[in-house]
Amino acid sequence: MITEIIRYQIDPAEAASFIETYREAMAIVDETGFALSWEILQQDEDTSLFHIIIRWQSREAHLSGFRQSSSFARFFAKVKPYFQSILEIQHYSNK
Repeated sequence: MITEIIRYQIDPAEAASFIETYREAMAIVDETGFALSWEILQQDEDTSLFHIIIRWQSREAHLSGFRQSSSFARFFAKVKPYFQSILEIQHYSNK
């Protein structure tokens, strides 16, 4: 398993739209079976900060499976408007 963490800074006025869009996008990911689970976290102290946490079966399932699938284009079309708000994207392994 590998965990992908995407950190966003979103205008609080856009937060509800961001959350709904990401839920729709992650429903597309769910259809593929490559991800094990996911969650959307919003910071309490600074509500403009979000973490998207996606637990993939493996790095290959994410990068070669999902990203090479026809579902990726549908996913990317949904989340693309928020890409300029990404602060960081990293992959983490469980130890």
